[in-house]
Amino acid sequence: MEEPTQQEDDITDIDLYGDLHLDIAQQISYDEMKAKCEEQELTINDLQKENSHLKEQNEILKKNISSLYLTARNEITRKDAEIKRLQDIEIRHRTRYGQKRQPTKDGQSK
Repeated sequence: MEEPTQQEDDITDIDLYGDLHLDIAQQISYDEMKAKCEEQELTINDLQKENSHLKEQNEILKKNISSLYLTARNEITRKDAEIKRLQDIEIRHRTRYGQKRQPTKDGQSK
């Protein structure tokens, strides 16, 4: 069998790599795209960290608002009980003093 000539060898190389068209512009474009991809990966990592931090803050704030709500509700219940207690005292005083005091002719109590 004969050795292929240089020209036949070149044709074979062209056929094997004929669909690959690499030129300088494409290589630069590839490098730019690779750099942009790496930059985007860094941005994604930063955003993931920020998202994680915000989720933690959100959980803390949910716990705080829940605690604040429960405290406010308990305080309202306590104050309602205090108002009721003071109203009961006032009613007892009125009843007690109202029976003892008799109004005079001019409408004044003795």
